[in-house]
Amino acid sequence: MEGFLNLAWLVPIPPFLAFAAIILFLNRNKTVSALTAIGGALLSLLLGWPIAFAAFLGDHFGLHPHYGELFTIPTGASEIVIGYQVDPANALMLFMASFLLLMIFIYASGYMSFPPHLQAAIYPVSAAQGKDPRYSRFMAYISLFATGMLGLVVSNSLLTFFVFWEIMGLCSYLLIGFWYEKPTAGVRSRRLSPRIGDAIMLMGMLLLYAQSEPSSSLAFRDILSPENLQQLAERMVTVPVFNVTVPWIALIGFLIFFGTVGKSSQFPLHVWLPDAMEGPTPVSALIRGDDGFGGRLPAGAHVPAMRGRRRGFARPVAVRGLYRRVHGALRLDDCRGAVGHQACWPIRPSASLAIWWLPSASAHTRRRCSI
Repeated sequence: MEGFLNLAWLVPIPPFLAFAAIILFLNRNKTVSALTAIGGALLSLLLGWPIAFAAFLGDHFGLHPHYGELFTIPTGASEIVIGYQVDPANALMLFMASFLLLMIFIYASGYMSFPPHLQAAIYPVSAAQGKDPRYSRFMAYISLFATGMLGLVVSNSLLTFFVFWEIMGLCSYLLIGFWYEKPTAGVRSRRLSPRIGDAIMLMGMLLLYAQSEPSSSLAFRDILSPENLQQLAERMVTVPVFNVTVPWIALIGFLIFFGTVGKSSQFPLHVWLPDAMEGPTPVSALIRGDDGFGGRLPAGAHVPAMRGRRRGFARPVAVRGLYRRVHGALRLDDCRGAVGHQACWPIRPSASLAIWWLPSASAHTRRRCSI
């Protein structure tokens, strides 16, 4: 079974090859582009599920995660190891995310018909085919998005985690504004709140790299070692602006966690996720998977402050989540926006029903919520 675990680094490769093939060679043939993208997602699923089950069925796998090294990047006195990691948390995400991506790809291949906001006279060939004029480009973008999501899942360090994180951020921008002929699409794709979260997360990563001992590293196996967590919990730092003294682990964990706040559209960076509804519906589905599997879950499993060292960290997280639910439920003028704010999937149906029953909701809003 361990042989499957050594293939984890291959999981993001098929969608990336599909992206490159569509962009460079296949973009003129919409059908072949769709089949190529779906084939890449299917190959990732066929690779990911055996890896996940190998982890699920392994004895005491949580105590002995699988690490693999591909190459190193010299950084002077030390080096950065680029590789992959399989532990129970990302094995579960690999199982779910690969299946989710395949279903979204199949749905997208049929969804991207000729959009009603375009004029058939301007795009006569696409209108005759009944497909979006940029159909192949859309399939390439979602393939690159899948590369970022799956690469993030099997990352072995915060460095590669952040690289794939930014790939998903780029694709979110390209996909939300995909129908750029609509004025609102271009405006809503340029929200800065995710970039603010990413910048704060990068600050936390740099501090973690500088403060870790005995050697500077961003590999999860090093930064989450008991010795490093203990010394980060014992050493204190004074935050200049707020003039408060906190352990290094609390400050670093808070900064890194802000990356997930921006990625999953949580308070106070919660304004952009409803704007994702402006793009094609498969984009909304991808971003749902991104903010869940690709944002909160991996970072939540790996951020030191969320690993039990500072239990008080959970209280502001819970308060922030509750605010999102209430704020989303009160968007009576926009049902899709209200559902967009419900980033916890089981809550969305109940939130829509609650809006439907509110006396102040208009007939149009109730109708859209029912749909």
